[in-house]
Amino acid sequence: HYDAALQMRPRSAELLVHSARVRMLVGDLDSALAEARASLELGPSESAWLAVGDITARKGDWPGGLEAYHK
Repeated sequence: HYDAALQMRPRSAELLVHSARVRMLVGDLDSALAEARASLELGPSESAWLAVGDITARKGDWPGGLEAYHK
């Protein structure tokens, strides 16, 4: 559903961050991180930084995840 929504609104920071979370939950960490970072490029938000932190930590980069949480 997120893929279809993003086709209609590809520059939606909110859709990107939610799609990133879904991708993270299914184990597609590289795509999840790319979408979360794309969301940040459109406009920094607390939810996007938290997603970056969660995804980064799941990839095993604990210091990087912590750094994202602090932003």
